[in-house]
Amino acid sequence: MQTEHRIAIPSKITYLYRAIKTRVEMDSKSELKNFEENIDSLKHFIERYLKLEKKFERPKSIFSVLKGPKEAKFQYVLEYFLDPKQSHGFKDAILKAFLDLVDVKDRDSFGDISSRVQSHHVELQTEVGIYGEEEDEGRIDLVLAGGPSSQKSPEWAIFVELKVGASEGEEQTKRYARARSWNFNWFGKNRLDVSDLNEYHYIYVRKERESQAASEDFTSISWKDLIDAFKNRIDRGIFDYPHRSVIQFLDFFCVL
Repeated sequence: MQTEHRIAIPSKITYLYRAIKTRVEMDSKSELKNFEENIDSLKHFIERYLKLEKKFERPKSIFSVLKGPKEAKFQYVLEYFLDPKQSHGFKDAILKAFLDLVDVKDRDSFGDISSRVQSHHVELQTEVGIYGEEEDEGRIDLVLAGGPSSQKSPEWAIFVELKVGASEGEEQTKRYARARSWNFNWFGKNRLDVSDLNEYHYIYVRKERESQAASEDFTSISWKDLIDAFKNRIDRGIFDYPHRSVIQFLDFFCVL
């Protein structure tokens, strides 16, 4: 069921059920036959599970339980899943899905940033301020930068502003697009100069029906675009990732 504020996805059980069936079909005809012989039992289990869920009040998502600004919670979770160095087990799959989406959506993209990820060091940082300005002048939500670790500066960067409930502040994206340097750490160097980058992008993530970024330098994408990109990437290899991380990621989808 789709509402204005939520993007519907299959329940976790039916989602995993479809993934199992797809995987079996890819393996062999004999395994598919064995699967079909037991499919009624699996369907029965799913139906019982779903009926059990209906008996109880729908549990709150972890985002509803945690205190603090909604936007901050979203940016920290997104940073976690995008970072291939974190322990979620997705490695660079989520990051590549995000970079591929940037390539598709941004008309100024050089194309295929994601192909360089494996050979590049990638740094992510939240709440990044403009170099030389006071913190209360505003900080962009997330910056991703990558390049060979031997270089003094990254080769590329993506500046991301996230909007979950609030609208854009006055001149916010225009001010970010005018910034020439940022307080970003790259191997001990605490300044990122836009002029040193071979490629950079400005991305504005908002709900599908909300206004686009005021600055023409920002490419506006919706949370639905992001979810579709992530879900398509996970669908390709559901059994390649830790079950717990998949469930956490699905919970992230549910609250968007």
